[in-house]
This record gives sequence, C-alpha cells and structure tokens, in this order.
Amino acid sequence: MKPPRIGVIGSGSWGTALVYHLAQHHSVLWYVHRPESAEYIRRHGRNPAYLKAVELPLKNIRIYSALRPVLQKADGLLLVTPSRFLRPILDAIDPELIHAAWIMSAVKGMIDTPQGAFLISEYLEQHRKWPREHFYVLSGPSHAEELVQWKTTFLTIAGTNIEVRRRLFQDLLGTAYLPLLYSTDVIGIQYAGILKNVYALIGGMVEGLGMGDNFKAVLMTAALREMWLLIQRFTGLQPDILQPAYGGDLLVTGYSRHSRNRALGLMVGQGTAPRMALRELNMIPEGYFAIAALQRKLGKALPQFPILHSTYNILYESYSPQLEMRLLTEHLRRLFLQSAPES
Repeated sequence: MKPPRIGVIGSGSWGTALVYHLAQHHSVLWYVHRPESAEYIRRHGRNPAYLKAVELPLKNIRIYSALRPVLQKADGLLLVTPSRFLRPILDAIDPELIHAAWIMSAVKGMIDTPQGAFLISEYLEQHRKWPREHFYVLSGPSHAEELVQWKTTFLTIAGTNIEVRRRLFQDLLGTAYLPLLYSTDVIGIQYAGILKNVYALIGGMVEGLGMGDNFKAVLMTAALREMWLLIQRFTGLQPDILQPAYGGDLLVTGYSRHSRNRALGLMVGQGTAPRMALRELNMIPEGYFAIAALQRKLGKALPQFPILHSTYNILYESYSPQLEMRLLTEHLRRLFLQSAPES
C-alpha cells in the first residue's frame, strides 16, 4: 500500500511542530501561505518566523504556497491555521473535488460569520457538506515548543467513528513520547480547546493584577467547573473533565510561559488596553477572538457563566479589570460557599 501523504494547512508554531513530528517518518505536503516563507524553508530547512531553531526534515516535506495542489494531492488534511484566517481555506474544500479521505482539525477556535459562530466541524458539515464521519479533532496539552524537544504529552484524537482510522492515526502520530488517547466527543473536545484559551487569558489578568497564585488556583478551579457546565450545555453529555483534552489543556494553557493567551491577559492585567496588547503580542491568541464568538453563541445566557462574562466585559466592553475581578471574586465566594460540604 502506498504510504499516505498528509497535507498540513498552516505554518505557525503548532503547524511547524506537527510538520516536524510527522515528517520524521511520513510524507508531508505543507501549505505555507507566504511565498517568501515557503522559499526560505525550501532553502534553509527552517521556518523564518516560528520555532526558528528547529531543523525540518526536508527530504519528507514538499512545500507549497498555493492551496490547490495540497487539496488535490493529500490523502488526509490536518488543519492548523488560526481560526481567524481559516474560513477561506474551509470554503476551498469541496468534497467532490479534493483528494483527502479525512480532515483533522488541530485548531482551537471558532469560525465567526455574520450568520453565527461555528465549530470547525459544524462549518464543514453545514457549509461545505463534509461528512461528519470523516472529520476528526486533535487536542490536548500541546505547546509546540515542547513537542519539537520530544517532551512527553498525551494528545487525544476524537471522531464519531474513531475506530475506523485508529490504526492509521496511531501510525502517523503516535510515539513513545506522544501516546494517543481516543474519544468520540468531537463537539465537547472542540469546545474544551476553545474555552481553555479564554480561561488562560483571564488567568493571565489575575497575574498581571498581582492577585497571587492562591487566587489564580481558585479561579482555575472555577473555570474547570464552568467548562464542564458549558460542554454539558452544548452537547447534552457529561464530559470526563479530568482527561487531558479537557482539564489538562486548561492547566497547561493557564500556567505555561509558552501560552500566548496567558501572555495577553498578563499585559491587560498590567494596564495595557486589550487592542494595544493584541498588537504588541504579535501572535494570534485564540482566546481573544473566541470570547466574542462565544458571546454571540450564548447571547443572553452569557451572564450564567461569570468567568466568560467577566472576560468579555474586560476585553470588549472596556470594563475595569480591577472592578470586574472584584465582582468575580464575590461571585466565586458565593459559588464555593454554596457547594461546600456541610461539616
């Protein structure tokens, strides 16, 4: 059987890390949006913008600055483009014309359109008629900077019929330092990846305000609970929130020095206006855009989820981070008093 060719759509840090990982033993067709970046990588074997020290195994990588050849040649597609720029790529996917038998999303964001906010799976199914049984999600604690150093993590692949391609995905991605977990919770795991970025952002604000590690631990505990409630609302299921794709991803994004969402929150907490902080960061923090999409999705129900609500108020309604945090602190006090076991 001919070895599969995997199309990777995206050349940021996570896309670069996944190309590096896949191309150790497999053939990769890599879509790099900027022609000058594509040419630099061909010549030097390194991404000039992200993970610059990583030497890529070019013998197994073909690089394209046009999307069409990748869609026409790849046996499977791995989406790693920030959600803010993903819609034109998804709109180019025609199930009748592309070669790929499956699509896997490693994107932890939403597609925000005038018609509403969509998960990647929802947009593909409703707008591109992509069959849900051929869509998968890759998620979990996964900082690119650590993957390229062969540091151990546990990633989860979710699909409605995951057993059909489990052996293929194990061969493509599974290693001793990257053991894979499998799930059928396609919707819940997508929401977990979106929500953890928002919670990491407000966790960064707590740090920037100098509120201390103790309060941040309280906040992240409440965020875990709120994540569980939101996923239950969106899916009707009760997720195992302590699995790596849920709670694990929340913890690493909330606390790691590699987290761009935490970094943005830190700047806002220290007094930088959100839009100015966004410009200064010079990276795409998915949480900033995700909270706007979630506000549209939840509408009048947003205040039922106070951590999300506070984050939205600070980022988009220009509320004072200090005042909003005082209100949130009082809410958390009531929450934990109500749920505390009687002595």
